[in-house]
Amino acid sequence: MRAEVVVDDSRRLGDEGFISGCWGTLAEQLDEAYYDDRSDADDDLEKGRIKFPQDKLYGRDTELELLRGLYNDIIQERSSSSAAAQVVFLGGYSGVGKSAMVADLVRQLSEDDKSVVCTWGKYSKLQSAAAPFSATSDALGHLVLELTKDKHAHHLESIREKLCNDETRMAMTSTFPSVAPLFKTFDPANSSDPATVATSMNEVKEAFTDFINCICKCLECPLIWFLDDLQWSDETSLDLLKDVLSNIDLDNMLFIGAYRCNEVNDEHPFHQLMDQIDKARTTNATRIELFGLSPDDIGEFISDTLSKDDPSEVTTLTEVVFKKTLGNIFFVQQALEELVRKNA
Repeated sequence: MRAEVVVDDSRRLGDEGFISGCWGTLAEQLDEAYYDDRSDADDDLEKGRIKFPQDKLYGRDTELELLRGLYNDIIQERSSSSAAAQVVFLGGYSGVGKSAMVADLVRQLSEDDKSVVCTWGKYSKLQSAAAPFSATSDALGHLVLELTKDKHAHHLESIREKLCNDETRMAMTSTFPSVAPLFKTFDPANSSDPATVATSMNEVKEAFTDFINCICKCLECPLIWFLDDLQWSDETSLDLLKDVLSNIDLDNMLFIGAYRCNEVNDEHPFHQLMDQIDKARTTNATRIELFGLSPDDIGEFISDTLSKDDPSEVTTLTEVVFKKTLGNIFFVQQALEELVRKNA
């Protein structure tokens, strides 16, 4: 069932949220804040549900082109036998579309080259303090699942041949047990009980750097390593990232670290990390900040969502939604969902 936004003149009553074509109330977004969902409707999945476009990213062509360019730069630099890696720090408010843009980058690259390898992790405000390396551990887990697929059998064989250092194996498997299958000496019966625990953070950092370098060099395409919500990363994670990303010998990786710029001031530990990486990597570190989409982009999104032939058909709705959401795509979606529920 395709949801439609309809008008009910009997419910207008001077409501500022009323416009031709729909009725509802939108909470104005003066800052990031949150969308004020005041619907008293039930959550029936079959009632009042609106379908948003899934295979189209709006208003990010410039940023996507930049990321694709950095990815291709790595490939070109590797062809000249020089170490090639790019570090990108991606800032923006919550809901502005940072992770969606990275996902679309991977989708585009996958259409061009089926061998794209991407892994990801996301920090949590509650989990980070209790579980150091949480997002890094998640990313490593996803990487192992990817590299142990049949299509990467030749990569896995090469990785296991090169990961022969016992100290690296013991430090990595004791800190990140999920990586054990990437080592030749992996024994499934003992995978949850590492034999040796790393004695210091320095051992972990050295082992991790060797581990990542080995994997990246064994891959035919750059590894895309995406960590989200770095404003909540723990101190040990930042310490680890500083060593890895500052390493000028890091090869064949596109690292993308996303964070909420409104939660990271100059004194924030992650901001200091970015400054340190900028100094260490000079030309191979890039900062991108995403802002809310333009009214034209929002109009195109609403037009596609409502299956209209042209954005001009939803001009008034676009103006109201943009004013209330400031172009934040997440709030735009919530606003449209709320309007549909009000009319369901």
